[in-house]
Amino acid sequence: GGGGGGSGSVASSPQSEQTTTRGPVELVRRAYVMNERFYHPQLPSMHHAAFFNMCRLKGVSFDLVDRTGTAFNLMDSFAGGVLGILAVGPSRLDALRKFTDCMDFVQKQVGAAPTRHELTDDSAHQVSFQDVIRAIKALVDKQAGGPAAPAARYLRSAGR
Repeated sequence: GGGGGGSGSVASSPQSEQTTTRGPVELVRRAYVMNERFYHPQLPSMHHAAFFNMCRLKGVSFDLVDRTGTAFNLMDSFAGGVLGILAVGPSRLDALRKFTDCMDFVQKQVGAAPTRHELTDDSAHQVSFQDVIRAIKALVDKQAGGPAAPAARYLRSAGR
């Protein structure tokens, strides 16, 4: 089949306080946006070494010091066309923006994913890659105080 599929999350929570030999670590709030798996039919044609080199060149990465950025969950090394994405930021808006930027980056690297109208009949119930991008951009607009687009209904209607 084709489409976005998978399950997603948007959350804010403080990281747990940790104690080290130098004393307690400061409690820091983080927000994240995650989708366990996206299906993109053109992903198998991409060599993962080239993809991650482009990630490095374009700054799509996770900063281990700040503990913010984007991380990928690889399933079957792109062969099945499935990829998971986790975006972490200091605020919900920042995490949403990182997630949106990552989705746009994936599309630029592997090509545009099919829209809902281009999906086969047996996958028409799935949320398309394009639907997820529109919904996340609507959430960014809403968080930023801009006009809330109706695309956010895709996340709610899909149980996301």
